[in-house]
Amino acid sequence: MINPILKTKRFLPLLIIQFLGAFNDNLFKNMLLVMIAYKMAAQADILLSVVVGLFILPFFYFLI
Repeated sequence: MINPILKTKRFLPLLIIQFLGAFNDNLFKNMLLVMIAYKMAAQADILLSVVVGLFILPFFYFLI
């Protein structure tokens, strides 16, 4: 059975904004990782780990 809130037209903009926000975060993170891996191929594995950690850090900071 479908939740009644999903049938309302006012819920659709919230779903769209949530999707676009998550898409934007993932796109930014992946583009940053690709740029670092391309520029510094010799040290890429260390830098990629640091970048991923720095990208996730604000989510943990504001969650707690």
